[in-house]
Amino acid sequence: MTIAAHQTLYEDSIAFGTRETLMAEEGKADMEQRISELEEDNEELKRQLREQRTIYEITEKKAIESQQLEEKRHNEDIMALERSIQQLQDQMTEITNREGIISSNKKDTSEHQLHSCFVTVSMYIFDINF
Repeated sequence: MTIAAHQTLYEDSIAFGTRETLMAEEGKADMEQRISELEEDNEELKRQLREQRTIYEITEKKAIESQQLEEKRHNEDIMALERSIQQLQDQMTEITNREGIISSNKKDTSEHQLHSCFVTVSMYIFDINF
């Protein structure tokens, strides 16, 4: 091989190496750009996740508070109804005692009648089906 051929081969290999280096640099820049975009997307998704978790926690807390409030109201309603029932029982006992329905010798039978009367009144007042 002649010196001119070696010179041409050398110049061609230098040109090839330069082209490959430029292409690698372009690919590297593209990859760095892609990495940067993916990191930004990742940060945005993390932000959205934090936001959704916060919304979930707030919603969960409100649901628990609402349930507790509903249970409290329900218990208060039950207590109010129990007080009303007791007052009605006391009133019925007072009325029946005043009218002389309960006599000393028929007390057991009259108490049963009183209880039946109370259940009937309770069903009517509270619209409860027994």
